[in-house]
Amino acid sequence: MMKLSPNGIALLKKLENKVTRKGRHVVYKDQAGHPTIGYGHLIKPGEHYEKIGIDERWATDLLRADIKRFEVAVNDIVKVPLNQNEFDALVIFVFNIGRRAFRQSTALKLLNAGDRKEVGRSMTLWHKVHIDGKLVDSNGLINRRAQEVALFYTPVSDKPAEGDPPPKPKAVKPKKSGCIIRLKSWLKGN
Repeated sequence: MMKLSPNGIALLKKLENKVTRKGRHVVYKDQAGHPTIGYGHLIKPGEHYEKIGIDERWATDLLRADIKRFEVAVNDIVKVPLNQNEFDALVIFVFNIGRRAFRQSTALKLLNAGDRKEVGRSMTLWHKVHIDGKLVDSNGLINRRAQEVALFYTPVSDKPAEGDPPPKPKAVKPKKSGCIIRLKSWLKGN
């Protein structure tokens, strides 16, 4: 099962709104008016953060717990192989639009049909938000989709990330040179 990379987590943190006061994450309402804390964590019934807020570590822990559902969704729903950047972009996208919406999306249908060229265009169509019962364009979502699509189409580098162990060298079969072949023939004859 693929997991969101550290680069993916960093981009998701950058894309998700956060509101802090005195170094603590505090409750805010997202564009759709849902109570939220940390990095896009929708507050569930029974969760109470209004008085104390949360520190950075807690916000990151909530984010990592939330991410797991979306990693599972992308792993289960997408039927074609993905590289790490494609996977990261899709997890970030699904984190924002939701699993049900992704399952029904044209982006998923195109991807599973092998049409990667059109996936990004289809993702960019998800740029509206419900406000007062109306669907309106969101500049924040337009910018977010541009970054998700850019990541989706970014080739994965073959060079290891900083701190990764160096790749194992590929086994190379030595070529037989003309002299080795003549030497073997000579040895057989003697």
